[in-house]
Amino acid sequence: MVHKNTTISWLVSGVSLALLSSMVMAAGPNTTTVRQVITGLSPFPCAPTSNTASSHPVLNSEVEPDLDVALNPASPLSPPIVVAAWQQDRYTRAGGANDIYMRVSMDGGATFGSMIPMRNVFCFGGRFERSSDPRVTISSNGIIYFVGLGFDHATDPNAVSIARYDLATQSFIDLTELNAVKGIAQPTATDFSKLTVEPNDPSGNTLYLTWDRYFQGSYFTGNPHVLSDRGKLYFSKSLDGATWSQPKPIFNTYTDLASQYAPDVQVSGAHIVLANNSKTDQFSRLVDLMGVQTGLVNPDVSPHNFTEVVTSDNQGTTWSKPSVVNPDGLVGTAVNPEHYDASQDFITNHSNSQVIRSGDAVDQADVDRTRNLIYSVIQEHSLIYDHTPCRIDLYVSKDGGTSWTLIGPVNRVLSTQAFNQGIAVL
Repeated sequence: MVHKNTTISWLVSGVSLALLSSMVMAAGPNTTTVRQVITGLSPFPCAPTSNTASSHPVLNSEVEPDLDVALNPASPLSPPIVVAAWQQDRYTRAGGANDIYMRVSMDGGATFGSMIPMRNVFCFGGRFERSSDPRVTISSNGIIYFVGLGFDHATDPNAVSIARYDLATQSFIDLTELNAVKGIAQPTATDFSKLTVEPNDPSGNTLYLTWDRYFQGSYFTGNPHVLSDRGKLYFSKSLDGATWSQPKPIFNTYTDLASQYAPDVQVSGAHIVLANNSKTDQFSRLVDLMGVQTGLVNPDVSPHNFTEVVTSDNQGTTWSKPSVVNPDGLVGTAVNPEHYDASQDFITNHSNSQVIRSGDAVDQADVDRTRNLIYSVIQEHSLIYDHTPCRIDLYVSKDGGTSWTLIGPVNRVLSTQAFNQGIAVL
């Protein structure tokens, strides 16, 4: 019998999302690499609904891709299922896109089906002007969970959207919205959702979902002493794949960090991974990592970017106190080298330096369940904070996320900036 090991990776080239598929045949040395460009002209059929004088969608652009690969539950020896998602027509200001889309391949990435929208925006009968933060997860029961955020750019309605797509029928089952907000006087924002399937449940119906919600402060008021984007990390779970528990905060910057960093602290970048549970083999230990940024607006607070971790051994009923992955908390802001002035202090004056939007607030992690090791990659250092090029540092936890050890940078040329980290344990 010939076995295939399939490695899938993605990259962004111009305005097209490209997918690289390498098929390695165990029976021979030959390797075939196929480059698939799976996006093109915008498929969005409606006129933009939230244009302003300073914000409009960039048509035919695709950003923030996400990808998942899984065995075909109907035919495990067949090529794997590949699903890719992205933001379609990203807006120039205030975030989001016309909608988020996905495409599905049933043959390991050789061919892809049509572009499928999330449908949580006005154009398709949804509730929101814009959609953002696409995440796709393939469950062992043949359901794709397509997760994103829906929101209006100038008012407060926003929510986490979860669409279930049935691979057997090639159609959506339903669309659920969690933690919907409307009518709050202080502007709020929902961000960084992440869904994970419990591997110890053979039905594929046990799911865990995290996201953050913050109150928008000084970024919008212009006053650095006003509360700046403080918020909470939320959690919800599903035991049947269809209904979800009442969302609850599992990390609160007001109570967990306010005494240490007030008034300038923000939580962002929720990323949940599953480790072996030493107390039971019925379900996994939940390990939730998040970025905690301090002092990025308030000049009275030193700038830091910590990665904090909370864990749960009872499927999210209770959570541990937060622990810190990177105690130095080095801010990893990337800078355009053609627009950088080393003589300026970024906190008080950075008019001659141009920041690159990158992954400094987006924590990434994965688990080696065979050895029960958790790895996290963090973007640290910055030319504008400590005059050191940003790099990607690798950390490991050997005790289920309680304590962490720095292994070192993964980029070899430390004199060149490295950013937008990612990690996968194979």
